[in-house]
Amino acid sequence: MTPQARSSPAKMPKCTNPLTTGCLIGVWLLVVPGVLLTHLAVSKVTPAIGDFPKNLVKGFEVTFKFAQMTDDAKKIQDASSAVVVGKCNVLSTDLNTTCQAAVNSPTFNQAQMVNVSTTEQKDAIVAAFDASLGIVRKVTNDKFFGIEQFNNSAEQLNKIIAEIEKIDASMQCNVAIPVFCTMYIASDALIQGKAMVDEGIGQFKDSDAVKQWDERKGVLTFLHAVPYILVIGMLFFMIFWFCGATCCCCKRSDAPDAQRGNCLACLALIPYALLWLLAIILNSIVVGIGWVLTNMKDQIEIPSPPVRTKTNLEELVKHIQTEYADFWNVVFKDLVDGLATLMQASQFFVVACLLIMLYSLCVCCCNPYKQKVSGSE
Repeated sequence: MTPQARSSPAKMPKCTNPLTTGCLIGVWLLVVPGVLLTHLAVSKVTPAIGDFPKNLVKGFEVTFKFAQMTDDAKKIQDASSAVVVGKCNVLSTDLNTTCQAAVNSPTFNQAQMVNVSTTEQKDAIVAAFDASLGIVRKVTNDKFFGIEQFNNSAEQLNKIIAEIEKIDASMQCNVAIPVFCTMYIASDALIQGKAMVDEGIGQFKDSDAVKQWDERKGVLTFLHAVPYILVIGMLFFMIFWFCGATCCCCKRSDAPDAQRGNCLACLALIPYALLWLLAIILNSIVVGIGWVLTNMKDQIEIPSPPVRTKTNLEELVKHIQTEYADFWNVVFKDLVDGLATLMQASQFFVVACLLIMLYSLCVCCCNPYKQKVSGSE
């Protein structure tokens, strides 16, 4: 053996094994789309979580039209007053009190036995329900959304619906007054009860589940950095690869230097292994949470409150998607889509981590870049 052969250090592997080198390139090509997919997912889900409380309020106020409830209740008051005062000539400085008496102990004079047309007023009341009060009534009576704070609104709206059924195109005032007075009183109670409705919406917005999502927003922002844990780990592996891709412990101690690995370069495998382990653990946690949310929805309990009746996630999701598709799109769609993309990105990275592990083990154990010592006997 020549002196030159004995002193030769481990060198960067030449493409003596194009298959192994091609696999290394393929491994890097796996990492790049994984990084991009993770950034895309986190960019989608983070603002969706940050906007979740605001979107929840928007869902109630705009989609469920709770914001219009007071204005449309006032329209019912005006239509009822138009019949009671304008057509049946009931004079009162406090129509609410007068109507209470007309409903509880009605007395009518001869002048109030006349027929009046109520078509225009009925149309106005029906239009108010079409505009907002119909969906408000449905929500406030809902088996999940119809919480205690909405009970008053549900009761008053149910009363108004019952009275609408009694309205004919032409009615005697002694019949019309109790009907329209009942609606006047109910609509006034709707207006007065708006503060309680707002409290109920706040109960949904400030529930523990919503707060937990908001608190974890920072953790999701950290996920932007998770792909680079694996990237940095791969850079340490490349140090090992450039220094000969041969472990120092895989040859006999009396083997020629050119056939032994670079022990200093092998130290790069330690941070590589630790970073790889951290990357696969973090991505596996995301995949595990996503799997539970996807496949075990029926075992995730939703307590009461915030919903009216205790249920599970699967039943609640199915109910909202079926009965309130617009509400789902406003409040949950972006959040769910972002979480689904994040789970896909994490699944991709778990697979990539496993392939990277397989490749690195093959390189370390099979030593495909083994160099022959020139001039050795």
